[in-house]
Amino acid sequence: MHVYDRRRPSAPAASYCPFHIAMMNNKKRQQPLNKHLTCAIYNHDGTKILGSYNDEDIYLIDTKQDEYIEDSDMSAEDAVGYRRRYTGHRNSATFKGVSFFGPRSQYVVSGSDCSYLYIWDTESEAIVQWLYADINGVVNSIEAHPRFPVLATSGLDRDVKIWVPIKQADPDYEGMEKVIRENSVTMRSPLFNDFLPAIYSAWREDNPHALGRNLDFDGNACTAF
Repeated sequence: MHVYDRRRPSAPAASYCPFHIAMMNNKKRQQPLNKHLTCAIYNHDGTKILGSYNDEDIYLIDTKQDEYIEDSDMSAEDAVGYRRRYTGHRNSATFKGVSFFGPRSQYVVSGSDCSYLYIWDTESEAIVQWLYADINGVVNSIEAHPRFPVLATSGLDRDVKIWVPIKQADPDYEGMEKVIRENSVTMRSPLFNDFLPAIYSAWREDNPHALGRNLDFDGNACTAF
């Protein structure tokens, strides 16, 4: 995760990465697919960053304390690289967004491959709400209102859904443990995560002068615009 000063765009001003993910990616020759970010977002005052990784979890990074320095002599115990870790969802089939929720970033929100919207308490890492949010199976994008308790979500359904806290009963967690267990063991899709990225990478290597063309990889397929 790189942060750039727009006045000096040639090199990042700071870089961040959970230590164990950095170690996996440093061994990329032995790995069939590198872990990569699908979304990163600042909190309300710019002191923290949320990063969501494919086939991995969501991490809260302190911008002052968790900077990743390559070739550092720090041990794995000293260089964890994050403050909090949010688990339970599944970020595999398509690229997932992530967002803070609340005027002081009290909550973390993400969609999942399992059709549900997850809300964690930022400090405790506990899931405090989960909502069935997509009939067709995947919740991708999350946007929180900057002042009011309102969320917008979208996924594979044709609708964008707006969520407001009007339910009179407490959250119902029935079935959540089973879904989370399935999320933790579900294998990633070889079509989305191996086959299409491999084709794209091969195309870029065979066409070194094609970087300026209107072709981009959107996480699902190579798409011409």
